[in-house]
Amino acid sequence: DKDENGLPLDVSAQLKGSAPFSGIAGLRDYLKSQQNVFLDQFSRKLLGFALGRQVLPSDKRLQQQVRERLKAGGGNLSSAVLEVVNSRQFLHRRME
Repeated sequence: DKDENGLPLDVSAQLKGSAPFSGIAGLRDYLKSQQNVFLDQFSRKLLGFALGRQVLPSDKRLQQQVRERLKAGGGNLSSAVLEVVNSRQFLHRRME
């Protein structure tokens, strides 16, 4: 409720093109309402990080598989990571 100086915390926010929300519960509800967008971005960022490079058009199928694994598993991160590390792209990376 308060910061280290005793001042009240402002936990309200409004993202571009969205209604205002407040606190963790509000953020959770917003992310649920934007689930497809969130999963697309999250899977792209996870894949790019794991591969150590930009996500290429040839990675589109793998990105969709990661997104579907996240969606089917209720957001279970370990299943998405397993999808990435067992992929052809990850197993056959060029070492730099």
